Amino acid sequence: MPRSGTLENGHTVMITRVIALTGAACVVLLPVAAQAYIGPGAGASLAGSLLAVLAAIATAVAIVLFWPLRLLYKKIRGTGKSAADSVVSAEDSEESTSPGAAE
Repeated sequence: MPRSGTLENGHTVMITRVIALTGAACVVLLPVAAQAYIGPGAGASLAGSLLAVLAAIATAVAIVLFWPLRLLYKKIRGTGKSAADSVVSAEDSEESTSPGAAE
């Protein structure tokens, strides 16, 4: 014996969902005019901001990708100083400029 409010095969819930989804699709796909105006200045600032963000991301990616190549180039050319060499040369220059170094 079927429950009250359902069809014999229990399709009432499915029919209700189909009607609800059809109504929701009509509301979403058939909008009325928004009655709003966005001027050309807003579009230009949006485009400028988007280009700035894309340029920042591209620069960050390029730096990360080319950093090992830069280090390899410096190692091959022999022009790069290591961090330890920089510290030693800084200590040497401090000793030569201190007042007690002239004695």
